[in-house]
Amino acid sequence: LLCFETILDLPALITEAKQKATVLEKAAKTVLGSRRFKVLLELILGSGNYLNSSHEKLKGCWGFDILSTFEKLPLFKTSDGSSNLLVWALKFYQVVVPDDDLAKLDEEWSSIQGVETIVPRNLSKLLKESKARLMQLDAELGLPHEDKEDNFNRVGKAAMDAVTQNLEELEERVGNVTKTFKTLVLMLGQDPSDVSDPKSYARFWEQVLGIPAMLRSAKSDIEEIKRKK
Repeated sequence: LLCFETILDLPALITEAKQKATVLEKAAKTVLGSRRFKVLLELILGSGNYLNSSHEKLKGCWGFDILSTFEKLPLFKTSDGSSNLLVWALKFYQVVVPDDDLAKLDEEWSSIQGVETIVPRNLSKLLKESKARLMQLDAELGLPHEDKEDNFNRVGKAAMDAVTQNLEELEERVGNVTKTFKTLVLMLGQDPSDVSDPKSYARFWEQVLGIPAMLRSAKSDIEEIKRKK
């Protein structure tokens, strides 16, 4: 019965996993390849280093969690409370890249959808379980069958060949997406092992995908400041 279940449902599970891996890899590459985001990271790094150097306990510290730092930028106000460090970063970007609008980052990331639940660890787990089920099917196909009219071996062999090819493709995609996602996590100053469970992984993407909204808010603040002047 288990072998028949493998023949019937494993191909669909592998196909779904391949699609999820493709979605996640595309999302990670979109963030990694964003020119606007790279310039923003430089500004955040500069801001974070400034904050570290101005704090007695953090002097000399040049490594930090970029996403957490970014979330804190609006909290650092000017002396009169009319502006904040995120507004400053956006203004500085406009000086560095005058022909661009950093607040349009959301346009670049509009294709990133549904990645919060595609946990790389779960893809690796499914891959491992699929291999085990395929090995079990292979062992069953190697057993002799008394009924000469039993077509299980023939049907099972054909199904196994197709599943094996899909499984090899899945293994390649899982390997690629795991590597790409780790690169993204490291670039943002975090340890990949800290975002491996579903909760911390979802929080990671919540922080990343929340950046465009914060930039739009900062842009609105700049426009409000101009109107008041």
